[in-house]
Amino acid sequence: MSPPARTPGPVGHGARPLATSPEPRRASPAQAPLGFAAQQLKKRIDSNGPQLKLTGEAAMKAAGDILPTAHVLQFSSSLGTVALVPGSVWAGRRMLVYAAPLYCYFTIDDRFYEWQTWRFVQDEWFHALADGANKASHWESIAKAEVALFCGIFFPWYVMLGLVCAQISLFYIEHREVVNEAFERTPPVIRAIDDLRTKHPVLFEKLLKKVAFELLVNLPKGVTANDIAFFLGRVIRGGAAAAPNIGILAISRIVVVTAAVVGALHLPNIAAHTVASEAKKHAAEYQRKLSEAGYTVTLEEAEAILKDSLSRGDPKQSLEALERAINALLPSLEQVSKALQL
Repeated sequence: MSPPARTPGPVGHGARPLATSPEPRRASPAQAPLGFAAQQLKKRIDSNGPQLKLTGEAAMKAAGDILPTAHVLQFSSSLGTVALVPGSVWAGRRMLVYAAPLYCYFTIDDRFYEWQTWRFVQDEWFHALADGANKASHWESIAKAEVALFCGIFFPWYVMLGLVCAQISLFYIEHREVVNEAFERTPPVIRAIDDLRTKHPVLFEKLLKKVAFELLVNLPKGVTANDIAFFLGRVIRGGAAAAPNIGILAISRIVVVTAAVVGALHLPNIAAHTVASEAKKHAAEYQRKLSEAGYTVTLEEAEAILKDSLSRGDPKQSLEALERAINALLPSLEQVSKALQL
């Protein structure tokens, strides 16, 4: 049997009261202003492998946004000095986006990573560093204007064509001149289409949007590198996926037929009642010529298009401007499409 618990006696009669001391306070940690940043840096330095930051569209967009701010870094390592050039492709599928002395950003396909710079260089040494450095040398000659164009491609061509960073980088280096030419010749096409939409709304709505709906319904409002890349991506994808009578070639053929018919009928200061009678008289001819070119419209649609176009001040001018712009773009566009093998 256990002994009974002892209870303290009453205070007094020479007994000393039990001493109670307060519990010591815990010291609060110092709130260093750079504490969080230091922890994050320690995590980064302690990490052994690349840290995945973004994937998919977010990764492609980040690469395009960050790359223009990056600069070449001459990195000294135990393996020698290595030029880390933004935009260059390493180990086949890695594209370097940004390099700083302590850390760097790069992509693998459509994934965006962060890693210690020395580890990146060390790893690349064992993955054909010499080949990567050779490719990087090509990027050092890229002008600022070309960098802006190149970076504008990433997100649009990923969405439109399914291309990832390393593919786009290698493609641009190999086909730089023709890509630049296509980008230079696209803005006149966009502006001419927009002008046609204003001056020939019935033709635009009743016929052109039928044969190139995705392209025209998403016609960009501006001509930034991103706008042009989206437009070209849609044109290339449409040309790869559809028959030749759909897309930008279709627009060109329809414009040629319409310009020929309208140009033959149009007279300066033509009266409203004359416009209506001429449109009615030549609607069947216009319908037949469109059919011969591969496009079907009803007789009523043909008449409505002619009536609207003839009522414009100079209907042939905007049609011919679009035809010239498309014809100027087509050679470089065909070369880009062929090189992409889409």
